Amino acid sequence: MIAAVFAVLGIAATAGLVWQPRRIAEVTPAIVKSQSAYEQPAETKALITKQPTHHLTTGAVGTPAKVDQSVSSTDVVITISVQGGSKPVIVGRTNLPAGMELMVSLRRNENAYFAQAKAAVANGQFQAGPFSQKGVPLNPGRYLIEVSSPLATLQPPSVRAIIGQKGENLRGVAARVAFGEKVVAFSQFIAVGAAVSPVKDAKARAQDKKDRHAWWLESCKSNCTLVQRVAMSRREPFDWSQCYLQCLTEEPKN
Repeated sequence: MIAAVFAVLGIAATAGLVWQPRRIAEVTPAIVKSQSAYEQPAETKALITKQPTHHLTTGAVGTPAKVDQSVSSTDVVITISVQGGSKPVIVGRTNLPAGMELMVSLRRNENAYFAQAKAAVANGQFQAGPFSQKGVPLNPGRYLIEVSSPLATLQPPSVRAIIGQKGENLRGVAARVAFGEKVVAFSQFIAVGAAVSPVKDAKARAQDKKDRHAWWLESCKSNCTLVQRVAMSRREPFDWSQCYLQCLTEEPKN
């Protein structure tokens, strides 16, 4: 029965019915000229993530150069600049078409930090942020920015008309193949803050571990309750406690 339980869980997860982990740091959404955003709807519109920052450096700080917007006839171009300080706002200039949906991620392993925000291209640019660590400034250190895009088949029709029905017009180092389609894949490191603090990083890792454990407990409860409902609808026997205990034994240790 347990095997059947987790088979159902797999199906439920695929269908978006099972609560799945989201290690996404809070983002104070910035609004992008016309479009909607990602996690924090109230503040995140069309591309946003967390709060502003101090002492931030990046590959292209300041006003990015204008980018020729003809992705169908040239390689994908993305230039990044950072505004704010320890709560950085990521600003990108690009030749990707207006309305194209993107995902902007910011990560750093030393403090177990990972945050994401949806963004959309408008007037040759996109924006995400400000990023913070649960509302407070990010720990100082080197962070990786990643800009990616969903499959072309999930983009608006007006975007597919330019990048191709399967993204075939996306070319260059900022593009790659995924599931048989071309998608955007751009990354760049930035430095946040001044001197790195091993103590702060250790505290952040410990808190992250605690948060992931709490999430796992709640996830097990939710998943087993979901499968219990399915079993009841089929008039099949189901041991909720056994399901929960088995789920606890499968918690990742790292």
